[in-house]
Amino acid sequence: MQHDDRTRAPEPDKLIEGARINGRVYSDPAIFELEMARLFGHAWIVLGHESQIPTPGCYFLGRVGRVPVIVTRDDEGVIRVVENRCAHRGPAVCAKRTGKVRRFVCPYHAWTYELDGRLVSVPLREEYGDSFAWAERGLRALPRVTTYRGFIFASLAADGPELAEFLGEEVQAFDDFMDRAPDDALEAVEPPLRYRVRANWKTIFENLNDILHPMFAHASAMAAFAATEDKERLHPLMKLLAAAPGPQLMKTFKQLDARMTTWGHSFITGLVSLANKEYPRDAYFEALAARRGEGEARRILNTDMHVSLLYPSATINSRFQTLRLVRPLAHDLTEVQAHVYRLKGAPDDVYPLALEYNYTSGSPASPVIVDDLEIYERLQAEAGASMWMSAERGLGDLRPGTNETRHAPGTSEEYIRQQYEVWGRYLRDGAR
Repeated sequence: MQHDDRTRAPEPDKLIEGARINGRVYSDPAIFELEMARLFGHAWIVLGHESQIPTPGCYFLGRVGRVPVIVTRDDEGVIRVVENRCAHRGPAVCAKRTGKVRRFVCPYHAWTYELDGRLVSVPLREEYGDSFAWAERGLRALPRVTTYRGFIFASLAADGPELAEFLGEEVQAFDDFMDRAPDDALEAVEPPLRYRVRANWKTIFENLNDILHPMFAHASAMAAFAATEDKERLHPLMKLLAAAPGPQLMKTFKQLDARMTTWGHSFITGLVSLANKEYPRDAYFEALAARRGEGEARRILNTDMHVSLLYPSATINSRFQTLRLVRPLAHDLTEVQAHVYRLKGAPDDVYPLALEYNYTSGSPASPVIVDDLEIYERLQAEAGASMWMSAERGLGDLRPGTNETRHAPGTSEEYIRQQYEVWGRYLRDGAR
């Protein structure tokens, strides 16, 4: 399904030297095409949540690498993911990002498809002749589609690891997300925030588990939050940014636990708790305790997973029920969609915290993320074949882990090194 450009792309191993990364991984269009074919052409990609398509005929648009897709629920309630390209002349069948339809109708020549992608009618049907292969002319379904606790995943590859193997310990991010809903259900909030950054998609994944950079890249925002008199009124994320930077904070960050999975996912535990006390026994606690019991409610609300990276397609903050989809568009252009979900059964005051977090972390107008976007674009502007970058912080400093999960100090760049190990596996053979 993907164009595999092997004519100009160098061997991936020539671009990674231990913990050093050649700038060509960001700046070479041929590398990008290889990523689309072998990485995004094989990995499980998260597309959203089933609450976005609550009834038959509801749909939303997405992308899996180069392939535009329609995510819908058919008349039997089955979730379908089909290519958003008419089987006749190829234009997008759907242009509106979300909606509800009885059937999909191409705006070019009115080829009409059922919700499961089957072609059901065309104008001037008799002119296509008896040999017209109706069964082969539907909207092409992706080979693998599955869900985990309502989150929808798809892959362009017919084979490869099952979703459970692919997620590994990263499954905790999705469990924590859903466990926080007293009714074990989400409500999608539309529309998501969207922005584009003139930088390679990998810069985002290399930044968001870097807990050291806020002391420097976000220094102005940290100073403003630190000057706030009533810090208890700050959002939990803002309380963390208001912490006094310096050697002691760096030492504290190093003591946190960074975890990396076999397929390149990662998260850090304990970060938000540094500036926030144990969760209070409030109305939200009582709502969870009524459904799960007090012990389980306490465990859920005090679970502390900082931003989780689902390589290569999304970032998750389960504590504030947000999901950011990372969509590579070109070697130097990336779109991010920042979704927030309402927890069914939670008191009304829980949702505003998630909304505030989403605006703070997912809007280019926020006082925080604008710094990251500036850094991404500066990096992209200077990246080239003659440039080598370092991911050497914490090299060799690992903690006891398992065969499936590495553990490292919170300030380590081990998660970046793990991403490039996985990146190399995909680009060499599709990681099959």
